[in-house]
Amino acid sequence: LVQDETMKSAASELAHVIDAAVHDVFKEFNSEVGTPGNVIGSPAEFNKVHTQLMDQSVPNSDLSSVVTFSDGEEIRGSLIGGDIAQINRSALERTRIPILSEVDVFASNNTQYITAGTRAQGTAVINGASQNVNYRDVKDTNQQTLNLTTIAAVETFVRGDVFTVANVFAVNNRSRQVLPYLKQFVVLADVSSAANAVALTISPPMIVPGTTDGSGDTLLNTAFQTVSAAPANGAAITFNVAASFTYPVRVAFHKKAISLVSARLRTPFSDTSSFVSDPQTGIGIRYWRGSDITTGRHIHRWDTVFGTQALQRELGARVNGT
Repeated sequence: LVQDETMKSAASELAHVIDAAVHDVFKEFNSEVGTPGNVIGSPAEFNKVHTQLMDQSVPNSDLSSVVTFSDGEEIRGSLIGGDIAQINRSALERTRIPILSEVDVFASNNTQYITAGTRAQGTAVINGASQNVNYRDVKDTNQQTLNLTTIAAVETFVRGDVFTVANVFAVNNRSRQVLPYLKQFVVLADVSSAANAVALTISPPMIVPGTTDGSGDTLLNTAFQTVSAAPANGAAITFNVAASFTYPVRVAFHKKAISLVSARLRTPFSDTSSFVSDPQTGIGIRYWRGSDITTGRHIHRWDTVFGTQALQRELGARVNGT
């Protein structure tokens, strides 16, 4: 069945649908390097995302990346003529991108785009102090609600919007050291402000070390801290891109950052059916064929059921050119 040309075509179509769904999950990665919208012009520009992942204590193995074909063109072009034990040459001959900084890089035309909300820079600030949360309350969702006040009466915030908060710095969750740049957060759901206020669903949650979690215990919040401090009331919000700006989402990530699951569909009660399962992903496909005696039509269909979810968003990061 797998060798049949018709099956190959159907499997390819299903693969693109699944690939696009996985790309949509990438929008929930909160960390971003480079200038959104800029093509990745060289391995040196790409390598910045590996540094970012290491800052986030991501394991330096099982790392993959998906970029646009425009990025791939620039990266491959910069490597032409270079050869490291013929690794580059072998990859380039197969139109693959060589491994960069321990990251296996692929190009895809299913890259998803984000069009930023209408919110403008400088129009939203933190509405209320002490909006940090406890690890035990958010450990299953890895998200929280953040209240803002806005200058404009109606502004939109979209899933995938990345922002920073004044004086809220990133931390290395192994060494507990405060890093020299602000923590980045991502909006997880589209929302519009009303009456100069808005509640955003964001990730990661703001977990501050040394704070009690209601039971008198400070150990959990310290062990799982995500920020250097809670935002102050009135602290400024700065978005990574201007209002309504559209750009592609390219990423690098550890394999445990997202989950892709599938299940075997039921065997039909009539006609002929067969099943095949991809050994690498576990995606199952059902082939079902039947005939209509009144019209003489022969019907073939291929079905799959799957789901995707971001499990550990900080095991990934978005990458742009500089």
